Amino acid sequence: PIVKECIDGAIVITLKETADALKLLIESNHLICEGASATAIAASLWHYRNLLENGQAGRRRNLKQEPVKIVAILTGAGID
Repeated sequence: PIVKECIDGAIVITLKETADALKLLIESNHLICEGASATAIAASLWHYRNLLENGQAGRRRNLKQEPVKIVAILTGAGID
């Protein structure tokens, strides 16, 4: 019951999507992080890709609605 109050939904991220997110972080930001951290980026990319496919990327439902802000904490402690 508590989780239902705190989240809007959940998605499943594949290993390939996680690997693609890791590659993006390395190539575009020169960041090396562990795979668990990259799943947050992969989920954001998955969501944005779905918005693009539906023609909704960059749009708000109404002008009073704030843009979505996403925060991802990336760590590299698990990399040897």
